[in-house]
Amino acid sequence: MVGESDLPDLAFGRKGRYRVRVHYREPEWEAGTPQHLLIMVYPGSGRGTVEYLPGS
Repeated sequence: MVGESDLPDLAFGRKGRYRVRVHYREPEWEAGTPQHLLIMVYPGSGRGTVEYLPGS
């Protein structure tokens, strides 16, 4: 269908607040491995966002 997304429903069809955690692994160019993303979604509170960056 036009305009329909192939993305999954990350909220599992329930209303509420959710937390999203993303882990990223850089590709190893010499070894030819791709980047890796691990995305986790789970019910959580509405507290503020915390962003952790390498070297901070």
